[in-house]
Amino acid sequence: MTKKVSAVLLSILIVLILFFGVFTFLPDNIEYGAYGVYHAPVNLIQKGTDFGPSVKATYSVDTTDLADGVLENVDNVVTTRLNKIFNYYGMPVVLEGSTLSVTIPETASEEDIDAQSILEAVVAEGKVELLASSEYSEDGVLMSNYAEEKLFSGATTSTYVNGENTYYIVNIKMTDAGKKIAKDNFTASTSSWSAYCAVDGVVTYGIAYSNDTLQAYASTKEQASVLAAYVNYGSLQTTLSETGYEEVSASIPNASLIFGVATLVLIIIAAVVLVAKFGTNGWAGVLSIVICAIIFTLFSGLAYFSVFNIYAWIGVVLGLILITYLSMDSFARIKKYVLQGNGLRYARKSGFNGSIVRNLIVNLSALVIGIILWVIPTGVTLALGNALVYGAVLSLIFTLGVNRFFVFMLSSFAD
Repeated sequence: MTKKVSAVLLSILIVLILFFGVFTFLPDNIEYGAYGVYHAPVNLIQKGTDFGPSVKATYSVDTTDLADGVLENVDNVVTTRLNKIFNYYGMPVVLEGSTLSVTIPETASEEDIDAQSILEAVVAEGKVELLASSEYSEDGVLMSNYAEEKLFSGATTSTYVNGENTYYIVNIKMTDAGKKIAKDNFTASTSSWSAYCAVDGVVTYGIAYSNDTLQAYASTKEQASVLAAYVNYGSLQTTLSETGYEEVSASIPNASLIFGVATLVLIIIAAVVLVAKFGTNGWAGVLSIVICAIIFTLFSGLAYFSVFNIYAWIGVVLGLILITYLSMDSFARIKKYVLQGNGLRYARKSGFNGSIVRNLIVNLSALVIGIILWVIPTGVTLALGNALVYGAVLSLIFTLGVNRFFVFMLSSFAD
């Protein structure tokens, strides 16, 4: 590649990095146009209670005529709902006497669902009742998630898209006893609902019945997830009344700023080390690290990240170490071949090929560990595993492939 072509490609790359970098890391709530407010991807990453503001709500538990063990299980049911519906693990849920307190982070984007809606979902009694009529009546309840005999064996959610319409479906499976009740009372139909589903005494969903499965149709993904959780994990069997609601600052003051600056310092240190040790090749590693940081932030803010807390930050640091170490390993091999008198083309090819085995072992080990941590979620492992998986995937792509192109592109400057 000639120096002119390299310069053109490098210029284009830098312009793209600057554009997406600014797009990704702009301050929050910048106004644009006549009505809009721009939310940068970095600000759309869901922060944990240690990194961002949170809300704390307190509730009084109705202890009238409670069955044995119900009061003691209220906090467990609320915690399970936070975990399974919203991926909020390690949240402070405290039951003292008949008073329950729940603390959750403020949601990054309230366009979908806000903190108040999440709290309402997890502290609702959660009585799921099926009726043949669209008019609610206690006498008309045929099946429920609080019946003495278990009638539901579980629920899953699915999405069905038909043209411009999107349907969020809750597939409710039944036990043998439930199947008998459904068979005796519900009729399969393609033109009308077979049954109706009430939540806490309010008829909310239509039910389609076929093949021993009940399908409830919800309006949003969140509604479907909430209903499935009520079926899977049962009702509270009591009512909670809100007695207090307050906004709480992050448990680590200025955490976002502190850890953001710390990450930037680590990136600068990695860049200085790479350039100091490997010259032009080192700049290839710097480009990879910067692009990885942008991609990680874009994906975490716009696609998915569980909850960004201090453990997620540790995962980010481990990902940075992965990319830096494996880039240095490849560049050191290239430098070794050059010092032995080999040509740059041979040195590049042999250096990168010689690092493949170590690269695969290190990256795939990090990926497996990250997946394991992710699938056994706790307040610590979920965020750490999430960040480590993203870091390992990016490291694998850039240290095995993209670094090669960057070194090739910059080779004319080295010449």
